[in-house]
Amino acid sequence: MSPFAQTSFVSHTSRPFRVNAIPLWITTNVTRVNMVTFAVLIIVCLAYIVQVNNTASKGYQIRDLENTIHHLTVANQQSELEIREAQSLNTIQRSVKMIGMVPAEQAVYVDARGGSVAFAQ
Repeated sequence: MSPFAQTSFVSHTSRPFRVNAIPLWITTNVTRVNMVTFAVLIIVCLAYIVQVNNTASKGYQIRDLENTIHHLTVANQQSELEIREAQSLNTIQRSVKMIGMVPAEQAVYVDARGGSVAFAQ
């Protein structure tokens, strides 16, 4: 077998020298591996802290918006109550007396079935 074929063919009985290349690199560069692992751990922790802070901020914003909705709902109900009171029959009768209106004695109705009319210029 040619030397090229021997390097590209891996038999089950003999392991090539390259199989142990990664563990050998790790054992010779332990400091670098530890520093990279520590840096990745710091980045993950910082990302977690940022995510938790964003979630907490959104929670406070949601609570404030819910409080605003509650206050606006109460104000809307109070406005509807004031409108109903202003439109009630008792309020209208009191305001009629205060303005000085009197009941009509004879009502005069206009018959509009006769045709169309308009103002002359």
